[in-house]
Amino acid sequence: MPGCKPYLLLFSLTGFVISPFAWSANSVEKMLWENGLASYEATKASLKNSMDLSDVSRILSSRCDAKWSNADEVHALEQQSAAYNSDVGLEFRAGYTSRDIQRNPDENEGNTYMELSWELLDSGYLDNQYQATDYKRQAAIKAVQGKLKQHEINYQCRRFNLNRHFAGLELHLNSIKLKFMEAVYGVEKQAYFSGASYLDELMIPEEDIMLARQTLARLHADPTLATSELDLINPPVIDVDLAAILQQIRQNKDFAESHRLARLRIEDQAQQEDSFLQGSRFRLFLRKEFDVFNSGQEDLVAGARLQMPITFGEKGSQSEAKLNQLEQDFSHEQWEIMTRTRVAYVALQEQLERTTRQQYRVLRAQEAMRRVQSYTALDMPLDIAAVNVRVKSYIDAAIELGNAKQELYRRVNEIFLVARVEYNEKFIKVNSLNETEHRARPGERSVYIWSEQFNRYSNAELFALFETKALKHALVSVGKKVDAKKLFEFMQEAAQHQIRVSQLLGEAKWALQEHHNEALAAVEARGRYGDGIHLDIEPHALAQYKANPKQVLQDLTRLVSAIRQRHPDINLTLSVPHHWPAEVLRALGNDVDRVYLMAYETSDAEVISRRIKTVLASVPLKKLVVALRKQDFNTELQLEAAIELLGQATGVTQFAVHKLDIYTQE
Repeated sequence: MPGCKPYLLLFSLTGFVISPFAWSANSVEKMLWENGLASYEATKASLKNSMDLSDVSRILSSRCDAKWSNADEVHALEQQSAAYNSDVGLEFRAGYTSRDIQRNPDENEGNTYMELSWELLDSGYLDNQYQATDYKRQAAIKAVQGKLKQHEINYQCRRFNLNRHFAGLELHLNSIKLKFMEAVYGVEKQAYFSGASYLDELMIPEEDIMLARQTLARLHADPTLATSELDLINPPVIDVDLAAILQQIRQNKDFAESHRLARLRIEDQAQQEDSFLQGSRFRLFLRKEFDVFNSGQEDLVAGARLQMPITFGEKGSQSEAKLNQLEQDFSHEQWEIMTRTRVAYVALQEQLERTTRQQYRVLRAQEAMRRVQSYTALDMPLDIAAVNVRVKSYIDAAIELGNAKQELYRRVNEIFLVARVEYNEKFIKVNSLNETEHRARPGERSVYIWSEQFNRYSNAELFALFETKALKHALVSVGKKVDAKKLFEFMQEAAQHQIRVSQLLGEAKWALQEHHNEALAAVEARGRYGDGIHLDIEPHALAQYKANPKQVLQDLTRLVSAIRQRHPDINLTLSVPHHWPAEVLRALGNDVDRVYLMAYETSDAEVISRRIKTVLASVPLKKLVVALRKQDFNTELQLEAAIELLGQATGVTQFAVHKLDIYTQE
């Protein structure tokens, strides 16, 4: 282990002290270092993939097991409507009057009769149609209200079940912390009982162990959590588009439909009650009279009967007042929903601020650990006590970030609940801050590493530099001068550091037809070592190019096409200048995975932007990488400023630096 002291040492959260332990300090230090590094890497791995929007959708639109329905009530109203609709007002009537009972002259129905009658007004056909329509509207209103109620229940249920989505991460991180602190506690315990440290120092890891065990016990004991099936997700930090949600509230179709149906009910009721026929009855009948007493009055009679109440004074109408009240209630409810949504949004912003601060705490703790790893790679001495304090700080920050995210998502869920708006990805804004990859450098970075530079630095130094400068892609020159053994090891280790490697090769003469076989053979040979090939073929220095540039460029496009046909699966990239014809750039862009635009010989961002935009007319944005040179910029700060300006002006997100020395300050 680098940096080990030659005398016996005891790890403490407060530092090393001389100790008469029976085991060597080296073995203790190595054990603690390996334990701390493993805990750090496991924690960092659990924070990966924090930009997946599908995790957001899974949390905020998850199915809920709370069952509720007003379908029976709706069905009962629909049945009542159907019953009224089927009643057309037809009636069968019959009567018999004995001879010795005086007949009411108003009835004029004879002694015995059978009658078919059709009631049209009150309690008849038209009244039944009104009742059928009214019950149907009541059923529709209840259905819409049930839908809104189900929406509320779903989001209330998600509020209570939100911890299920974060329990996996909480369980995993606390398990890592427990294992890490148990190793620390073992050393502290030996130190305390050997008289080499104090009780308060022992209590530090003991407290963390106690809390971690309590958390794990709580998670395992929760009956709502199947701990064996919990997913390990770290969803992104999110915000919502408040303007879009408020607009959706105004356009809520269910809310508007409920209001429309209620208004129609009042209008129909007013029309029914305000009609001059209100309370009137009109009946058509066909009656057969039977002369059972031989009175000579047997006949078939058809007729109509009207009954209309007579009232004095104007009849009061409440319809206008009801409609006005309905509009006021609708406006007030909409205002209340929007106000509650704004209040919920303020609460969300407060939590978003806390969560963002926690993200930066994680990043700072990670940066501290990155420096520790860099020191280790460079064989610099380390204080194992300080290392373990940093590991603990990183794990604690990760746990608290998970808790902050859980509360953040609860508040986002609350917005959809009070707004009565269904979740949709269009309302979500993802925070671009990634907890595991943030070096204050926008975009994706590549770097050319020439043989002399590659041989000068150890692989460990290169990997440390790559992580420090957020470099994700190394284009390593594989000429005769490169250390082949070191290159092979570098390519083998690169994947562990999430770094892609392309072998950089090429000569100007390869563009000529007579040298294509030589180029194909070189690519074939290098392809055995890795699937990334970068072609650095610059034919503009050739005499043939000056004499006939069109022909040379045609030959170059044929070469690149031939390489792609022979090696369809390799990651093929190519350097090009900005002044090549559009058709050449387009043809080359079709056959390679990335086109590296050599934006050299100027530091003027406007000039470079114009060149980029010209090339973008022929090369897709996702394939374009803008390469810049150190000699065009005095400092790394100027280079970074140019990259930021170019990204804003052109939309390009992929950049490359021509030489490594701008980062090593050679």
